[in-house]
Amino acid sequence: MPNSDDEDFAGLIQTGGPGHRRHANYFSTSDDRSDGELEVVLVLGGSLEQDGRGFYHSPKPRGKGEDPPDCEALSSDDEPIGFEVTELVEEASLKADHRGEPHLSPPCSTSALIDRIQGRIDKKDKPSEVKGGPYKQYVLVIHSDEPRVLDHELAKHLRAHTFGPTRLIDRVFFLMSYNGWKRRCPYIELTLRSRELVEGL
Repeated sequence: MPNSDDEDFAGLIQTGGPGHRRHANYFSTSDDRSDGELEVVLVLGGSLEQDGRGFYHSPKPRGKGEDPPDCEALSSDDEPIGFEVTELVEEASLKADHRGEPHLSPPCSTSALIDRIQGRIDKKDKPSEVKGGPYKQYVLVIHSDEPRVLDHELAKHLRAHTFGPTRLIDRVFFLMSYNGWKRRCPYIELTLRSRELVEGL
């Protein structure tokens, strides 16, 4: 399955400017949660379009109390697509940053990152909680500006791993913060275990 270029991840650590940078705050551009979730879906859409992989248009938030999903969009044939948005961030470092304290942490291990992502998938993969639909596709976007996971080797392991199985979610994208070298936010479409294969076991 094609993904964003490996070089996107190799340069992520080196794209920051001078001065203090708040911890993992690239996607925190709005105090309104719905606006922030919509921004993530728009950013992913822009990166997909640059790669010739766009598959949706006209995203909009569902609004407070109407989620999940967080947002809806239309497919290329104008069928509804549901989007769930969640963030991957290290809570201890985030709290330290809010206190104005240093937040240096060792790199995240492959197993820890995979476990954290699988945990996000499991939490969002609950068909009984969906309020909208029916949807042609149900997409989970996991976004991160977490320095501990902006790692070239970790990206390779994510591509090689198969997540799931899922009951609701059809596609999962791991979206990273802006890379100035590539002028976009890089992403990986994670591999999900086939439902047909799982059901046939």
